[in-house]
Amino acid sequence: LPVGGPLDATRLLPLAQVNDVIQAKGLVDAGVLPGIATTTGYVSVLYKGPAADKFGVSLQVWQDPGRREADDRFKRMSLQYPHAEAVQVLQPVKAFFSHFNGIQMLTFVDSVKRVVATVACGETYCSHEQLTKLAKSVRERL
Repeated sequence: LPVGGPLDATRLLPLAQVNDVIQAKGLVDAGVLPGIATTTGYVSVLYKGPAADKFGVSLQVWQDPGRREADDRFKRMSLQYPHAEAVQVLQPVKAFFSHFNGIQMLTFVDSVKRVVATVACGETYCSHEQLTKLAKSVRERL
């Protein structure tokens, strides 16, 4: 990710790859995740299935001006997200799993790239292992 370069959530987590990993054809791009406006330092994407009441798969990415800000954001999120539990699945980067209301999330920080990312998935759509695979692919594309 070039310094100051534009973030692109659909490049970091392409729909075709999501459908492939979770073996569920039929998720569609539903645009940005509601609630936080897209800026130069934040992007998101939401992929939804046919059931409007079910959460599909989403990606949120924050890019901060410096490593300390990214690390601080990650620390704050690990304290604020429900049922957060540190995990070693994306070494060497720090990561935590969290979950609420049938949605599981894997959040990680890449201090070198000054990025914090959260991949979320409705439990009806993907397993812990599939969520981890999606997060690893996001990290590789940063």
